[in-house]
Amino acid sequence: MTLKHIKTIVTDMDGTALTSTKELHPITLEAFAEWQAQGGNLIMATGRLDLGARLYASQLNIKLPVISCNGALIRDWETGKVLYKNAVPMSIMEQTVSIAKAHDVPYHIYTTERLLSPELYGTMTRYVKMNEQAKTEDEKTPYTITPDILGALHEDEAMLKMLVIIEDNELLNKVRAEFLKLDVETVISGPNLLDVMVGNSTKGAAVEWLAEHGYLELETTLTCGDNENDISMLQSTPQSLAMCNAKDVVKEAATFISEVDSNEGGVGRFVKQHLLG
Repeated sequence: MTLKHIKTIVTDMDGTALTSTKELHPITLEAFAEWQAQGGNLIMATGRLDLGARLYASQLNIKLPVISCNGALIRDWETGKVLYKNAVPMSIMEQTVSIAKAHDVPYHIYTTERLLSPELYGTMTRYVKMNEQAKTEDEKTPYTITPDILGALHEDEAMLKMLVIIEDNELLNKVRAEFLKLDVETVISGPNLLDVMVGNSTKGAAVEWLAEHGYLELETTLTCGDNENDISMLQSTPQSLAMCNAKDVVKEAATFISEVDSNEGGVGRFVKQHLLG
C-alpha cells in the first residue's frame, strides 16, 4: 500500500485525533506536526463548534479552513471569516427545543458565535474545564448559560445545530424519531450524543465544498473518522481511514482501518507508517 500521493489530511477530532480523555495523543500530535513540516495540509473536521475546539486548533497549528458542526459551518481559521454556513431556521429550532424540553433531556445550541445552554450540564462542563486550562483568551470557548436561549440570540447570530445528550438508548431513539418528523436530519456524534441540523449539513458535503473552492483535491485527500457523523466524509474521498473501534457501518465506509484506537494514537501511527514512512 502506498499513499505517497496524499497531500491533505482531513481528520475528525473526538474518537479519532483525540483520546477518550479529550486530549491529542502525543504520537498523533507528533505525526501531524511532521506531516505539516513536510508540506502536507491538515484540516480539522469536527462535530463541535470550531470555537469550541480552538485549543486543539492551536496545538495542531491549524491554518486551513475548519469544518465544524458536522459540516454546517466552514470558517477561514486565519481570518475568522465564515466561508459557508447552513443555518437552522428559528421556526425549526423552536420545535426542536420544545421536543427536548418535553422529554427533559439536556441540550445545547451551537451558533456562529458561541455555545448556548439553558443550564450548566452535559458537555458544557467540559468546556468550562477547558477554559480554565486555556493558556490564552484565544483558546477559550465562548459560551452563554441562560434559560432563554432563543431570546439571547444576537441579530446576525446563526444557529447551526442542536446537541442533545440522552443516556438511555431507547429514549434517544424515541426523541430522534420525533425530530425526524421535522425538516431536519440527525446523526450520532458520540456515545449518547445526538446532533440535529438542517439538510445537507454533513462533513462529506463540507469536504466537497472545500474541493469545489480549491482548498483541496478529493483524489489526494485522506479523510479520517470514527463515528456515524463521519461516514459521509469517509465516502467523499477515494482514500479514507476508520478507527478500529468504530461501528461496522463506519468501517464499511472506509478504505483502511487503523491498527489501534485513538487512545493509542491510531491515526498518528497510520500517518507515520503510510504517509511519512
